[in-house]
Amino acid sequence: MIPLQIAVATSSFRQPLRVSIDTAAQAGATGVLFDARSEVRPADYGDTARRQLLHELDERRLKVAAITFPVRRQLHELDQLDRRLEALRGVMQFAAQLKCRVVTVNAMRSPPESDAREADRIQDILNSLAQFGNHIGVTVALTPVGESPEKLIGMLSRIQQGPIAVDFDPAGSVRSHRNPVNDLRSFASWVGHFQVHDAVRGQDGDGKETAVGRGEVDWPALLALLHEIGYRGWMTVRRTDGSDPVGDVSRAVEFVQRIMHGG
Repeated sequence: MIPLQIAVATSSFRQPLRVSIDTAAQAGATGVLFDARSEVRPADYGDTARRQLLHELDERRLKVAAITFPVRRQLHELDQLDRRLEALRGVMQFAAQLKCRVVTVNAMRSPPESDAREADRIQDILNSLAQFGNHIGVTVALTPVGESPEKLIGMLSRIQQGPIAVDFDPAGSVRSHRNPVNDLRSFASWVGHFQVHDAVRGQDGDGKETAVGRGEVDWPALLALLHEIGYRGWMTVRRTDGSDPVGDVSRAVEFVQRIMHGG
């Protein structure tokens, strides 16, 4: 199957950063995903601190697979828009300095077809980010927020100034009562980052995250499809719930490796 590039989101461990880096290496990962808002803030890392962080990762044979930047509002909301975009560009620059090529951010919802002004604003924002990312070698990957792939692809297809990708979350598909395999097939040419993240559907709501392999994601089918579409990027294990995050993440890495090796 495809070469393994398995990372873990260090925030999953709920440990101090240096401890979580050790835990990631012990879990069998070859990369890490950092949260730039709550865990590794660019403003806290000057040249010396960045070099030290890269040195610690290199000692453990880890790379920065991706950096995530959760935004509290929709990316294109007018309130504090310039500040939000300036912060995101700062995260993108920080990613480049850490030799990381992907920054993930939760996507905005598609505007109604009748709202041409909002659609144009989204297009301008994404084109600006794509152009900046193209200049520094970093791609923004948008995490879908429950809409059909067709709506997000419709927005992405209008971007001409550089690459914009999708951060595919199969748990998000499940919790939106969608089929992750069908969604991944729709996003096939857009995937720039892949989350190893599982969930079960809720009867009257959003559903619930589970340990990988305990939810409704068909992992053999999904990983086979990744191979079919020729995906060569990172797969990042995430765990935001549960009483044993270290064990759950370690077992998820082993679970994915076993499937990829035909076990």
